[in-house]
Amino acid sequence: MLAIIPARGGSKGLPGKNIKMLGNKPLIFWTIEAALKAKNVTKVILSTDDKEIADICSETGIEIPFMRPNNLAEDSSPAIDTYIYTINKLKEENIYHADEYVVLLPTVPFVSAQDIDNAINLFHENEADSVVSTTKLDFPKEWIFDVASDTNLIQKTENDISSKNRQEYKYSFIPNGGIYVLKHSLVSKERTYYFRKTLSYEMSHERSVDIDTNFDFKFAEFLLKKI
Repeated sequence: MLAIIPARGGSKGLPGKNIKMLGNKPLIFWTIEAALKAKNVTKVILSTDDKEIADICSETGIEIPFMRPNNLAEDSSPAIDTYIYTINKLKEENIYHADEYVVLLPTVPFVSAQDIDNAINLFHENEADSVVSTTKLDFPKEWIFDVASDTNLIQKTENDISSKNRQEYKYSFIPNGGIYVLKHSLVSKERTYYFRKTLSYEMSHERSVDIDTNFDFKFAEFLLKKI
């Protein structure tokens, strides 16, 4: 299966984060190395608009068949458009023709080759429409509420959160951004990652760290020392 690693150059939350050194290598190298080691991945493609990222990553063995156009590298550019463009372009250039692919975000560095293989196996064994890596919320979703921006008034929810203990609630999951196993035919038609048969591949909180700010990066450095 093809793996796409998208890496935009213009991060606002943490400038240059994709090539910032985490441990002894650039952040993006963690994801590239996991993808290259995964047994179920046959080709690894970098999608980037940034020449510096491309130059640094070229030494890893990842393929960079073309640069991402600027209109897909803006803050407002939906990530899903990048994946659709990349697959269409690969097909046009006779590089890749299969419908299935996996997206691996470089901001989730502790995804392992085994995680990638497990998610792809889950996808194939269950004939899924997609698989999304997730992590469990550490609090019940019923504890979430809105606050009015002008008055700081808490908007009352249907659930009175003061009437139950934490243990009485069912826990929910959120996508951790690390792995998306997808079908191009479905994604391009419906423009979503979630379909009738989308399965969850659960990962621990520690391996679900998604780096968007300097605090996230410092936390990843802390975890790296503990692994």
